[in-house]
Amino acid sequence: MKRKRSFLGEKERGAQRALAICLTAALLFSLVAPVQESAAAAQKEEVVYVRLNNDGSLDEVYVVNSFLLDGDGKIVDYGNYAYVQNLTNRDTLQLNDGVVTVDARGDRLYYEGFLPEAELPWVFSIVYRLDGRAVPAEELGGKSGRLDMEISTRRNPAGNRAFFDAYCLQAAISLDSDACRNIRAEGGTIAAAGRYKQINYVVLPGKEAVLKLSADVEDFEMPAITVAGVTMNMDLDFDDVDMADIRELIDGLTELDDGVKELLEGIFDMCDGVSELFDGVVEFADGIDEFNDGIEELMDGVAELADGTTELLDGVMELEEGVAEMSEGVDEIADGINELLDGVYEFDDGVAELRDGADEIYDGVEELYDATKQLNYGLWAIVYGAESLSEGLLEYAKGANAAANGGVILHGGFDLYFDGLIQLVSGMVNEQLTAGGLPPVPITRENYKTILAPPYFEELFNLLFGFETLLARLEEYTYGVSGLGGGTYRLRYRRASAISLLSDPKWLVANRSRMALPSSVWPMSCMVMARPAARVGLSGYRLAARR
Repeated sequence: MKRKRSFLGEKERGAQRALAICLTAALLFSLVAPVQESAAAAQKEEVVYVRLNNDGSLDEVYVVNSFLLDGDGKIVDYGNYAYVQNLTNRDTLQLNDGVVTVDARGDRLYYEGFLPEAELPWVFSIVYRLDGRAVPAEELGGKSGRLDMEISTRRNPAGNRAFFDAYCLQAAISLDSDACRNIRAEGGTIAAAGRYKQINYVVLPGKEAVLKLSADVEDFEMPAITVAGVTMNMDLDFDDVDMADIRELIDGLTELDDGVKELLEGIFDMCDGVSELFDGVVEFADGIDEFNDGIEELMDGVAELADGTTELLDGVMELEEGVAEMSEGVDEIADGINELLDGVYEFDDGVAELRDGADEIYDGVEELYDATKQLNYGLWAIVYGAESLSEGLLEYAKGANAAANGGVILHGGFDLYFDGLIQLVSGMVNEQLTAGGLPPVPITRENYKTILAPPYFEELFNLLFGFETLLARLEEYTYGVSGLGGGTYRLRYRRASAISLLSDPKWLVANRSRMALPSSVWPMSCMVMARPAARVGLSGYRLAARR
């Protein structure tokens, strides 16, 4: 059964000091020894711990049973418990229909039993007022003003009347002297304990009472209120009692009072330890919740990574289509250049035949000049565009390499996380094996599929197998992205080499045979010609073109 987190100041933890009030009642019993087999009889004591809410209502009840053993043997005890827990060692306790059995070893045995439906002999009620106004305990943390507190105790009609008549109650409240001043305690005693003021109240057996406390508080906080129930028998016969017996009785009562004080101090320390243990369990549960949230975020990140990979592949396909279209465009330009050079060849022949038509030839040269200049501009535009494309390919290759490096780092982090996950699963499985009396088995990457094979650890098997599959897919992704970056670098180098050759007149002249044009025409298409100064310069132009 999950226990409730302790009371005040939880929502203000870490922001300001908070009021912490936990009421715990301890009832002490000396009971008849339980059954013990194969050893001498054991002596038993019980301490009943009661956890109250901030208003004094009952929260939960559990019993700590202790045995003084004379040897090893089986202990049989009784109690209407919902569950039991061994506080001495890891030995298993058996609980069947209110009968608790255990094979005890050593000279001491402690175990705890939780009572699901318990009725106390008393009913407690606590009321808080700040500056005359009733305030819930949850709102008192960090407040300042005049605090009045009333703790009332009365008999519980549903409880055991014998305990109400035989046990006295001692309530203890501690207040910080630096934060609480002008302390008033009607019917109580105030003692200094370091920087704290210890206020003690005593309620005699069979009596109901209202305990009142007031103080001026600033930035209020306080430790737990503790109420201890201690047996007391006041049925004394004073006939034939001499003073020596009375003095011995007084000495005994003094020793009893000292013992009660020591007992209360021990109870206070134990209550603090129980509260710290409870807080630790709650923090552990919160850590498990955060771990689960982290797993969900990891899965979301993996899904986003898969979506990004799909988009990256789509972009690569679009890039390949664009490169193919550009290649087709370059081929068409080359075809256009061939056709243009064919026209230049025909024009050269026409100039030889129409030497007498100097005016028409001059106009034709002008048009040829303009067309050749436009062609030259077009070629340089292609070169510049190809250089931009080359830079884009370079950036894309760099991005692909960065993605590959990121995949390697991510794979390394996931790999370390997988080792930690295997250690966590190994601890969980070995804890179950140990609890079942089986020896622990180390779990590694190599043997987890055999050890955790369904159906016994199916969920843990699926968790580790799924994570290992994720690591393999991530490794494949990293290799693919790295290969894509290398291919992009090679594509950029080949495209840059092709553009460089197209822009080099020497290379064009050396490879003119591939375009099937005469040497007299080819150089003219690879230069920016000077405009003729006059019509009479036409023959000079022709001679220069045929060199």
